[in-house]
Amino acid sequence: MLGIIKFLFPSSLRVRIVDYLYSSPMCIKSNRLFNLVGGNIVRLLWFRIQFLFRAHKVKRDVKYESLVNCLRRDGIVRIENFLSDEEFSEVLNEYHGLYEEFHATSAFEFPIQKRFFLGKSRLEHADKFRVKGLVLKKFLLDRAPIKYVVQRYTRRKINLSPSIVYGEEFYKQDDLGKKSQNKTVMPHYDVPYHSLKVFFYLNDVDEKNGAFHYSYGSHRFGWRRLLLEYFTSNNIAAKRYPQVNYENCSFFNYYENNMKPIVGKANTLIIFDAMGIHKRGEFSTTQPRQTAQASYRMLDSWANSCSGLIKRFVNL
Repeated sequence: MLGIIKFLFPSSLRVRIVDYLYSSPMCIKSNRLFNLVGGNIVRLLWFRIQFLFRAHKVKRDVKYESLVNCLRRDGIVRIENFLSDEEFSEVLNEYHGLYEEFHATSAFEFPIQKRFFLGKSRLEHADKFRVKGLVLKKFLLDRAPIKYVVQRYTRRKINLSPSIVYGEEFYKQDDLGKKSQNKTVMPHYDVPYHSLKVFFYLNDVDEKNGAFHYSYGSHRFGWRRLLLEYFTSNNIAAKRYPQVNYENCSFFNYYENNMKPIVGKANTLIIFDAMGIHKRGEFSTTQPRQTAQASYRMLDSWANSCSGLIKRFVNL
């Protein structure tokens, strides 16, 4: 039987199939006719129905349920002093120990972004981390509050490690005052379904050094969201705009009115629904923004639902 599978699915084809299975649903289908007749709206409604009929994967825990309720109401929750002083010091030591290996992903843009990827939910990184990220994984992602909130809110079990990255963003003195060339400064949403991300401030962050901004309540499903999805999907399909952002539909100032900066001292944890409207703030100082970020979008992949079978398939 194994010989037949190996013959029908050679190694290169298996990798392509598995890579697809590890991918989460894309934000918008780019076919113009599909979006014009409302195909993206039907797709959004299907995501919503799936979510509503999905059973909870973890039992209710009174200790952390208030965090889940806050996410359901606002789309975001902020926790100060998440780690103990000793734990936070270990995370910082790991961050600074890896700093020389950081890769500048946008050295010719403002601000400059330097990132170090610790692991992704793909093939050899499935269900495990690179050794270099063990401190962050141990003290942050393996903690009960985060694991409970993610699984309770999304109604999915965590079977794969999330994509995670240490990052630093900053302006050089000569570039201060210039308009940011990074697209993350534009209000946008990542996906049209509930999917969580984690931001962890490693230094003090405020409105002067790129504080994260979030539009409270913009993750909720309703007529505004349906209109936003319809007009945005058509604008994207028509190639009028390079990325998803609510400015594509200028009459949605409702979201801008609810956009707030999420400032915080070092050791502040932010969990937010990436379906909501968010952006990175501007810089008016050379002080960097240093963060650890994790994305749980892989929970919506086929691989997360049947990771054991897929790993066997890959390792044939």
